Amino acid sequence: MSRKKTFKFISLFCFFICLFFSFLAIKKNYNILIVLFNSESVTAEDFKYINKYCNKFNYRLIDVKDCEDAVDVYSLIKTKYSHFYNKIKGVQIFGTKEDVPAFKCKFSCKMLDSDEVNDYYGTFYSDFCYSNFVADAEDLKDPIKIYYIEKNKTKFSFVPKWQVARVLLTRGQIAKYIKKHEDFYSKYNPNELKTSVFSCTVLDEPKTPDDMCYFMKEKLDNEFKLLKTKYSLYGNKLGEFPIKYAEDGDFTAANIVRENKQEPQNFMISTHGFKQQIVQSIKWPDEEKDHMYKFLSVNNINKKLKHNYYTLNTWCCYLAQGLDQNTIISKAMRGKCIDAIAATNILSNNGSNNTASALELENNNPFFFHYEFYKNLAQGNTRSQSFFNAKKAYAKTIVHHKDLGNYQYNLHNILSLHYFGLIA
Repeated sequence: MSRKKTFKFISLFCFFICLFFSFLAIKKNYNILIVLFNSESVTAEDFKYINKYCNKFNYRLIDVKDCEDAVDVYSLIKTKYSHFYNKIKGVQIFGTKEDVPAFKCKFSCKMLDSDEVNDYYGTFYSDFCYSNFVADAEDLKDPIKIYYIEKNKTKFSFVPKWQVARVLLTRGQIAKYIKKHEDFYSKYNPNELKTSVFSCTVLDEPKTPDDMCYFMKEKLDNEFKLLKTKYSLYGNKLGEFPIKYAEDGDFTAANIVRENKQEPQNFMISTHGFKQQIVQSIKWPDEEKDHMYKFLSVNNINKKLKHNYYTLNTWCCYLAQGLDQNTIISKAMRGKCIDAIAATNILSNNGSNNTASALELENNNPFFFHYEFYKNLAQGNTRSQSFFNAKKAYAKTIVHHKDLGNYQYNLHNILSLHYFGLIA
């Protein structure tokens, strides 16, 4: 081989070697999972299983033990990873808010046609601000208030950029949860499990526009053709506003226990909720207030739902209030619950219309979130990815329809609704 050809060959060889290592470098900094934990709030076994989970991803593990609050954590990850903005897969959190801080918010919403600012529902915590880096850290130090963000045009985006999930457990509980999660996924595909709906209207209207049973059967299944698995429909049959589509039985603890005994499945529960219990709400004739009857609580959820694994979709207020281990969601995750969709404050039903067409669902209607979630599951996405895609789509439609009077109440749902489990 001539010297000229040899030089050309060596040059090409070096070029491809450089190209290969450039590809590896790009891959190393793509689809990054940021993992937040507190080394002072995990055992050696917890840490071992956190690392085992992390090894499935291109991850960055961050110990937040020296961070005073969520703004410190936000500043830390924004400084480190803002240049990877389009390459982040998500933020996975291990721990309660005492372990890994959450952002303080204050309910503050106003209808466009009203002069009154509603701040009735108080202070709550949210992980939402970990889902993008749009806000300036300084603007997150005071409690986040939707009305003032909108009024002052504060630099803030209600559209998530990537997934955020929290394992709402603490020291000595995390390893057990990850083992359970691994066992579940080694045996089942959650997208193929049966769904049992438990619906109890909270709007006290004859047409029950927030009834999930009707939406599941007539819209998701019959009209939109999004359900690929079997399902059962349970609903409140008592009082002034019974659920007409509760074909399989009443909204009772006995029925959800019976379903849990039969097989692993997804439970979709839509009713009133509190930090430590889910209730059946009945409006009796001639009575001014709804009567609340216990359905599931922190004291019995792991006794009643102890037979098979389950995933949990809820449209109930407060089930993860405070993001601490005293919530019914944290308690469920110590039992057979694999993951949960739940709220840290109220979930507004403002604009709910379960009879809306696909196009009408986009008009600040909370059912649009459910439509998008089940559409994503039908497309084969994981539950965490489906939650993210649905929440992002819901947020985009709200931002697009700020001309509709209820938009701030729907934005509140974006702050309140969370995914509890592992990003997959």
